[in-house]
Amino acid sequence: MQSGGDYGDDTIAWFNGGLFATIAVPPLERADLAALQRAADMDWRNIDPSISGNLRSSAA
Repeated sequence: MQSGGDYGDDTIAWFNGGLFATIAVPPLERADLAALQRAADMDWRNIDPSISGNLRSSAA
């Protein structure tokens, strides 16, 4: 947001995007990669997409 602005009843201050200037990437071990591969190979068609968003929101 280069000039700030309003969002609903809140005022958003100006910021320059420095929040994402440095991205820390966690190290992945062989077991982590294997777990990601197993998850990728699963059939996710019956999972409601909102579940993923809810999990991310609650983890923060």
